[in-house]
This record gives sequence, structure tokens and C-alpha cells, in this order.
Amino acid sequence: MTAITLRWGLRAGLDGSVFAAAGAVAGGIVVALVAAAHPDGVRGALALVPAISPAMVDRAMDDFAGSGLVAMAAGAYGGVPFKIYAAAAGATGTVLLHFAAAAFLIRLSRFVLAALAVAALRRLVPVGDRTAAALLAVFWIAFYAWYFSVAG
Repeated sequence: MTAITLRWGLRAGLDGSVFAAAGAVAGGIVVALVAAAHPDGVRGALALVPAISPAMVDRAMDDFAGSGLVAMAAGAYGGVPFKIYAAAAGATGTVLLHFAAAAFLIRLSRFVLAALAVAALRRLVPVGDRTAAALLAVFWIAFYAWYFSVAG
């Protein structure tokens, strides 16, 4: 949403946030359905994803088993990938409609916050498109360098 907001403005970024959240939920539903049928296989596959360790998967799965969708909301802002919670929802037999509704709102909130942050920065730092795009690229490179150093 950051690039969309940067290029076409806040309204486009907010519209894009809705579509991105819907797409994330669609992918999450697929993961949940597969995890319902093959929980151990999905758990093992998640641990193969870069920056996702077996310990992270175990912690998130345990958190979800104990706190359900509340754990997913906390994890969304704690650096835990959504796909782990989607797998946990499937493995624990969470009602798919409940998972989908909560996931949509949680993912939407993150996308909207990103769009709002870029819109605010754009107003505070009026720069040309190339400069703004370069700043955005530097931000995301720095963010993921930090994330991978912390998440492993």
C-alpha cells in the first residue's frame, strides 16, 4: 500500500488496502484448509520459510491454541507472519468464517496504517516522485534488514 499511496494518493492506498486484505484472507483460507487436513506437513513447511524458525511456529501455534484470534491480532503487530496463524486456525478447527472475518480486519488495519503513514510523510516531506520512491525503497530495505536480523 505504500507504493500505491505514494503514487496515487491516500484514497487509492485505502482502496488498495481493502483488496490486499481480501487477498491475504483468501490465501489464509487456503492455508487453513490445508492445515486442517495436514497439520504436521504445514507446520514443517512453515519452518522452511526464510525468517520463520520452528520455535516461532511452535510459539505462535501454542499462542493461538491458548488465545485464538486474540493471539493472531497480537502477532500481527509483533512480527509473526500471518501464514502461521492461518495454519493454526486450520489445525485447531477454528470456524473458518470467524477466522476470515478477524483476519480481514487485522490485515486491513496493517495496510491502512501503512497507507496513512506514507500519506502523512508525503505531506510533511514534499519531494518529487523519484526522491519519494527512493526514500520508500530505503525504508523497506532497512525495515526488512532489521526484521530478518531479529526474526532470524
